[in-house]
Amino acid sequence: MLVKLESLRLDGPDLTMLPTDNNGNSFRGDIPTELGNLVDLVELRMTQNELGGTIPSTLGNLKKIVDLRLGVNRLTGQVPSELGYLDQLVDLDLYYNYLSGTIPSALGNLASLEDMYLDV
Repeated sequence: MLVKLESLRLDGPDLTMLPTDNNGNSFRGDIPTELGNLVDLVELRMTQNELGGTIPSTLGNLKKIVDLRLGVNRLTGQVPSELGYLDQLVDLDLYYNYLSGTIPSALGNLASLEDMYLDV
């Protein structure tokens, strides 16, 4: 684990992967909207960190993602309806945040979804 990591800068035109397990690393700050540019990303696991701000709607661009885990953070705002575009998504974990509003009806389009953890 990256226990002492305080800053992580990921850039470059060919970046398509992140370490698959970023759980419990005390990452702070907002989720970068640029993560939506990683269109070949299959897994994004960032539970049990200290991420804040809103869930970027650009995550709806991750058409190949099957596992999206952002639970146990400090995320606020509404669940973006754009997550309904993730037709390969099997696992969605957004629980134990500070999300508000209604569950977007677009999440009903997630035909591959097997597990969803969410509280709003």
